[in-house]
Amino acid sequence: GKIYKAVHVTEKNGAVALDIHIKIYESANAKQVAEAVQTNIKEKLQSMTGNAITRVNVTVDDVE
Repeated sequence: GKIYKAVHVTEKNGAVALDIHIKIYESANAKQVAEAVQTNIKEKLQSMTGNAITRVNVTVDDVE
């Protein structure tokens, strides 16, 4: 199988950026799933950490 890092986090001056790689089902709407992942992760991390999440990039790496 393919091995890759699903999440990469960078921090600069308290601002956090994330690159997230996901796998979705063929029947899923890739744009909707990616947007939902992006919004949920940003909101939850900002709430949990108090840090500004400046960027959340979501890449669909695989479709099953």
